[in-house]
Parts: sequence; C-alpha cells; structure tokens
Amino acid sequence: YSLYAQSNNSIKSLNDYSFNLYKQLATGNKNLFFSPLSTYLALSMAYEGSEGETKKEFENILHLSKNSKNDDFINIINGLIPENDSSVLSNSIWVQRKFPIENKYKCIIQKKYSAQVFSIDFLNKDSAAFEINNWVLKSTNGLIKNIIEPNNIDNHTKIVITSSVYFEETWEDEFDKSQTKKDKFYSGGNDTTSIDFMH
Repeated sequence: YSLYAQSNNSIKSLNDYSFNLYKQLATGNKNLFFSPLSTYLALSMAYEGSEGETKKEFENILHLSKNSKNDDFINIINGLIPENDSSVLSNSIWVQRKFPIENKYKCIIQKKYSAQVFSIDFLNKDSAAFEINNWVLKSTNGLIKNIIEPNNIDNHTKIVITSSVYFEETWEDEFDKSQTKKDKFYSGGNDTTSIDFMH
C-alpha cells in the first residue's frame, strides 16, 4: 500500500505541476505542445541543490510535500527506461569552468537523474551554445537541434540544465491509415473545420 501511495503522490505532483504550467503557457486559442516531464526533471535537478527558502519555493512549484519528495517519481521514470537505452531520457548540467559545485550534488545528479555534468566556458557564448546543442542533438538522435541560442547566455550564466525526453517505438496494434475519415471538428461554438479523424 505504501509503495502504491507513494507512486500516486509522485504522479499527482507531476500532474499538478503540469496543469499549472499549462495554465501559464496557454494563450488564446492556439495549440500548445510542450513536455511537462522535461521541465519537471530540469527543475528537480535544480531542487536537489537548493536549501532554505529556495527549497520551499521549489517544493511549491513542483507540488512536493514534506512526506513525498520526488525520489519515488524519479525511480518510476528510471524504471521505465531500458538499461541499454540511454537516448530515451537525456539529462545534463553545464557548469561554468572553475565555478565551484559540491561533489555531493554532482553525485546525486549523476546517480539519481543519470545526468552528465560538463565544465564549459559560458563567456564564449557561441562556442557554449554550439557545444550544448551538439550534445542534445546527439543524445536525441538528431530530433532536437537548437535547445539554446548564444543570446540566452550572458556574463552571469553559471549553470545550464538540460533535460530531453524522446520516445520512438512501434505500436502493438498498428494504426490502419485506410480507416481515416473526414469529419467535422468543432473548435468552439458553431465553428467547424473538416479534418482527418483516425479510428
């Protein structure tokens, strides 16, 4: 029961975080596509190095209770990833050269999040952006090309955290394209658009 309850609390934490993030990102009637899991994991990695009021703020944002930290959720995520497949979930932390980072934090990030920790020179913005983008490109099999631009980096940048999730698999029951039919899609009120519907 306790494992089930912990798992439920962990999933609830991600769900609450996801819906709150959606409310902040959604504007007007435009479609929105984003990965709450990626941002949740990136913030969780930052949370690991926090304390005091900052830690409380992270707990509020991530919807973590004192009794249910994110450990259970991270264990669930790690359990879903095949041991021989490192490309499904790619986490990394990029730290300004000579900027002190505690070994304890580094170990937690590496063990718990399977994250790689890199030393980088953020003062050379173009080179830093290229290095980060190139690593993400390789770790996602070319699916994510530009995660950061040089103008996202300034002279005060000390750490950049990246988290990417990608999934590629075949369906157990493959979709039959011949079953696609045109029908009316109601986008609000009486407004309709003719689109393809899968069956």
